[in-house]
Amino acid sequence: MFQLIQNERMKLWAKKGTWVMVALLVLAIIGYGMLSNSIASDPSSWKSDEQSNIAINKEMINDEGVDAVTKKELANQIAISEYRLANNVAPLNPSSIQGHMQTAPYFMMFVLLFVVIIAGGIVSTEFTKGTIKMLLTRPVSRAKILASKLFTVIEFAVLLSIITLALNYVVAMLFFGNASGANLIIENGVISTVNIWKEIFMSFSFQFIAVLMSMIFAFMLGVVFRSSSLAIGLSIFIALLSTTITMFLVKYDFIKFIWFAVQDLEGIYHGQGILDVTLPFALTIQVIYAFIFLAIAFITFIKSDITA
Repeated sequence: MFQLIQNERMKLWAKKGTWVMVALLVLAIIGYGMLSNSIASDPSSWKSDEQSNIAINKEMINDEGVDAVTKKELANQIAISEYRLANNVAPLNPSSIQGHMQTAPYFMMFVLLFVVIIAGGIVSTEFTKGTIKMLLTRPVSRAKILASKLFTVIEFAVLLSIITLALNYVVAMLFFGNASGANLIIENGVISTVNIWKEIFMSFSFQFIAVLMSMIFAFMLGVVFRSSSLAIGLSIFIALLSTTITMFLVKYDFIKFIWFAVQDLEGIYHGQGILDVTLPFALTIQVIYAFIFLAIAFITFIKSDITA
């Protein structure tokens, strides 16, 4: 099994496209850090900004067209702004190590895109190039061959995620200093300080789960339809428009049982999800669909007639 994974790893990294993906990710992270450093705002004006926010939010909360949920969110924002002014607690400076790391999880969308491209094509390209028969002549079960490809893609996803986290931290250390402010949150009517590093870790974890689910979905489509373009295109389409689709179907109860509808784990964790579901429920749905997708992929690959 290890030799199979090693062979798949060598084939993956022998492709120029793989190195291009890594280079694009690195350049995007460094470029964003340099841009953020060049347009860093002055944090000394935070008090006037908070006063403006209070005035704007109070005006919005009195609007007749605002629903109850939005009014509650606006009331919380007003309470936090008033707390900051009363206790001289500045917001977390975005031009800081912690502030920059807060935006780092957004780069996981690059990881998702690149991993989906690899996952959608790692099996289908064997059929396109006509190398699938050669691969199956080895005295190894089809399940092990497919598993080696799956593990290789997972390894690639983990590597890109580590690069994203580590490089963002290095960039933050080079361009910024430690934060001087704090993020605040209201829980059960009590305002408290957010543990920023815990939030960053949780955000990365939730984004990584989204990457894995999109990867498994693309992998399954690539195996079933033997078309990398279909697998990649449909996976990216769902990843980008999942929120829009969910909002369109939110009135139907069945939508909460669809994996991409409850993929915004961070929003659900903070109670800001589109659907009224709990985090354990959303995670359970993700796990169930992951097993279903993998079962479909393995059964299809093992049972179907392989022709090149």
